Amino acid sequence: MKILLIHGSPRKKGNTFKISKMIEETIIKHKDVEFDWLFLEDYPLQDCHGCALCVIKGEEFCPLKDSRKDIQAKMEEADGLILISPMYSFHVSTLMKTYIDHFTFLVHRPKFHNKKAMVVGLAGGPQKTVQNYLATNVHAWGYSVAIKLGTIAHIDSLRPKFAKKEKKKIEKAAERFYQKLRKNKLYKPSLYDLIYFKMWQINTKTCKKDNPADFNFWQENGWLNQSYYYDVKIGPFKKILAIIGGSIIKFMMHRAYKDY
Repeated sequence: MKILLIHGSPRKKGNTFKISKMIEETIIKHKDVEFDWLFLEDYPLQDCHGCALCVIKGEEFCPLKDSRKDIQAKMEEADGLILISPMYSFHVSTLMKTYIDHFTFLVHRPKFHNKKAMVVGLAGGPQKTVQNYLATNVHAWGYSVAIKLGTIAHIDSLRPKFAKKEKKKIEKAAERFYQKLRKNKLYKPSLYDLIYFKMWQINTKTCKKDNPADFNFWQENGWLNQSYYYDVKIGPFKKILAIIGGSIIKFMMHRAYKDY
């Protein structure tokens, strides 16, 4: 079982590293784990130009020739993904934001439905902004978000009682992630997930000419006429609500966009 930790701080020996190391040390106690690190600082990514070629034509048409392919290859090799970022001005680090921007095409064409993720945000206090942002994106890429963790960045500055409590929380979250990864239980979609899927299904069919990469990808995966990305038991009530939700979205989009 392989786990990839993507480290979003430009400081390789700072607080983000210390907390990442706690997570690693907890997980590698289990002998069936191969733990790999990826420092975004070592994988230069240029700023996204917003040209949308990765969405419309395919990620191979991105004009930026940087480390995106190398990072994606490591993500595909791993069974589990850990994203960890410090909070900078109430958001993720620049490195992490640039990395996420480079994978916008995965929101349209998710590839990681058989994998699980853990997201970690560091801040000076109990902020949830970072982990929620990371969770939203990796879930859109297909990952099942097994663990969301927010922790104090400056653990070494805490009084012993609180430092011990924070370390225990980190170790517990890491252990829970390992156990969920080991069990490999298929994620059961929420009603929101089903409506979200329906929205993209409708969008893919409607925008076939404008976004051929999406249509071809969805067609190849057999998603154009399914209830969800993979076979999973969905109650009839949820199915009906998802169809209604999708119809409402289609109506609203048709009103707003002339060619929808």
